[in-house]
Amino acid sequence: NTKILNDNIAIKRAELTLDTELKELDEAKDNKNKSVANAIETGKNRRYYVKQGEMNVYLAEKNLADTKEAEVLSGIDMYYEYLLLTKEMGIQDNKLKRLDEELKGIDKKIELGMLTVNKRTSKEIEISKANFDLVKSKDKRESLFLDMNLALRQNLKTVLVIKDVDIPFDKYIMDDIESDIEYVLVTNKDLWKLEKQNQLDIIELDIYEDENNNDIYDSNISQLKSAIKQNALDIAAKKLSLEYDVRSRYNSILNKYDAIIIKELELENLNLTLDILTKRFDLGLEIQNTLDISKENIEIGALEVLSGKLDYLIEVESYKNFLR
Repeated sequence: NTKILNDNIAIKRAELTLDTELKELDEAKDNKNKSVANAIETGKNRRYYVKQGEMNVYLAEKNLADTKEAEVLSGIDMYYEYLLLTKEMGIQDNKLKRLDEELKGIDKKIELGMLTVNKRTSKEIEISKANFDLVKSKDKRESLFLDMNLALRQNLKTVLVIKDVDIPFDKYIMDDIESDIEYVLVTNKDLWKLEKQNQLDIIELDIYEDENNNDIYDSNISQLKSAIKQNALDIAAKKLSLEYDVRSRYNSILNKYDAIIIKELELENLNLTLDILTKRFDLGLEIQNTLDISKENIEIGALEVLSGKLDYLIEVESYKNFLR
């Protein structure tokens, strides 16, 4: 995690934005009691710009924290995805070896007149598809390799040491979705920004109304009143959107957890099938190739369970970040 945060471009940009906003806030504080020729600007110096600067600093701080969380989560996702792709390539490589052996068996049977050439063509197509799947996985892993080096700000050809570690899997307990909704409506930075901007628009409206001698600022006042009405609509819409997001994410977490349980049950069934086939093999009722295919299916099923756990982990951590 520390390596991902060091020299990260997105984080550097967020830090620069925060520095800029802090400087502008300091400038607004310095100018707070300064009078200028324009009465509107004087009013804004005293009542508007500091509050605007404080809003922008808070948003920049929140954006920096969000960016760090997002970059770390992206790094975690890439790391585990790299491991899964490596496992997938191993399964695909073993499958190709099995198919090659099957092709040799078909060739022998064709020589003995026990099979037609069509059977060989069918197997060759299966091998071509398996080769294509392996190449596709290799390309995905190579692309991921470049993305990881890029995230770490390393030479793109740097060899990464990827240790095979277990994907963390703990059921996320969501006690009260209504409490989460209430919490998000208080802490969400986008909603907070809309509400703060509305407060700023009200202050700006007051400034223009105070200085509206001879109706010279009627146009500005009209625009601000319209903006304030629009703000109310935007705030209400954002609240509904946030409630939808919480409920949607909540359901997604539940669905992904259930998907893992289903995959684990399917894996248990595959293991039971292998046990039965092994007993039949010992009795001479099954061939080795049937056992190999069954073991291959178990490896694929186990990989699907791991993939589900990664999806669940990222969904849960993303939800936690969303709440913060």
